[in-house]
Amino acid sequence: MLLCLDVGNSHIFGGVFQGDNIILHFRHATYSNITSDQLGIFLKNILLLNNIGSHEIDNVAICSVVPSMEYSLDAACQKYLAK
Repeated sequence: MLLCLDVGNSHIFGGVFQGDNIILHFRHATYSNITSDQLGIFLKNILLLNNIGSHEIDNVAICSVVPSMEYSLDAACQKYLAK
């Protein structure tokens, strides 16, 4: 499965794809001072609440117009999704 994150100035739009099919979509408000732990816990919980284990995520794709969030997003994916 592929986790896609589109980070905009007001929201982070996310989706999980299994092949060509989107099986989950979600959004979270964008906060430039959010920590990697806050993002990681959100991502892990949104997956678990939708019966997707973090181990099922093979790859993560991120596009962003908010450079200040890059470190937190990268760290969250590494720490909480092992990606």
